[in-house]
Amino acid sequence: MIRSTRLIRQFFANGLQIEMEYRGEFLISALNSLLAFVSGFVVLYAVFHNVSELGGWAFEEGLILFGVFLIIEGYIAMFLQPNLSRLSEYIRLGTMDFILLKPISSQFFVSFRFINIWAFPSIVLGSGLVIYGMWALDVLSPLGMARFLLLLCPALMIVYAVWCILNTTAFWWTQVENINLIFRTFFEAGRFPVTAYPRWLQVVLTAVVPVAFMTTFPAQAAFSQIGVSTSVISWIVGIFALFVSHAFWRYALSKYASASS
Repeated sequence: MIRSTRLIRQFFANGLQIEMEYRGEFLISALNSLLAFVSGFVVLYAVFHNVSELGGWAFEEGLILFGVFLIIEGYIAMFLQPNLSRLSEYIRLGTMDFILLKPISSQFFVSFRFINIWAFPSIVLGSGLVIYGMWALDVLSPLGMARFLLLLCPALMIVYAVWCILNTTAFWWTQVENINLIFRTFFEAGRFPVTAYPRWLQVVLTAVVPVAFMTTFPAQAAFSQIGVSTSVISWIVGIFALFVSHAFWRYALSKYASASS
């Protein structure tokens, strides 16, 4: 764990040095994050302008949910997209052979080698929305933030595991962009509370594609006393998802044919 933390710091420092050579991208990324924030807020406002609540959620609660959605999007853009999306290229060009020779976990290296620091504005905007929503609902407190973070951690674990599993299929199918698009299609549903959808879709977004664990439950923990059972189940799902992603990675490696063979 300590070694992994040190490597993350080193990766971040290296990424910062590289990205600082392209400072203009910061402005572009910040503008994109702002546009995503504005467009999402407009949609949210338009929905709540016509209804007093959505799936039992008030407007301020919807703001918190949208904030969580932006945090997860920033997390994907900052860590997962610039790393796991390169896996198919590693396999196609034979770079994977050199990665396997490194004295660290190949899954860890492939997952966190590059860090897109310009995606940070999305995380900042999302965090600001969460804090503002909690303040507007008069629930902003250290305990409330602790409940929120307690559910956000397994959400990040689940998002990582799903992205890792989907991109690990590159060991068999070198082009996985369409698979990632399918995930993003389902993830877009996380902009709104799962309870706003039909019952059958609620089941899909909770048990099949765990969008509820990624956005709805962390947001709900920020403004209400979420049940202990939900918190425990979220952590069980998060840990199990990580286990499955690692097991699938090891299985894929066992089937990997070196480019030099």
